[in-house]
Amino acid sequence: MVSVKKLMNIWSARSLSLYGKVTILKSLIVPKFVYVLLLLTTPKGVIQELNRLILKFLWKGVDKVTHLSAINDYGKSGLKMIDLETMIKSL
Repeated sequence: MVSVKKLMNIWSARSLSLYGKVTILKSLIVPKFVYVLLLLTTPKGVIQELNRLILKFLWKGVDKVTHLSAINDYGKSGLKMIDLETMIKSL
């Protein structure tokens, strides 16, 4: 979890667009904890904490839109963000 926070801090210092942040989340940050989530049953509190960290990184603090808007497809004015809870259930 510490390395994920460090990685988020490094990338937060750059002025990325929302799409750039989603790309960083999908390609660098989420894969860091996917392997662990495959091996262990994940408590609800851990999922909520990861979602909180991801949304804080994405919006630089308080959520500006709903979580559903972030995970929607581009055609529905979304960002195609990963729905962490659904992804964990599918693993």
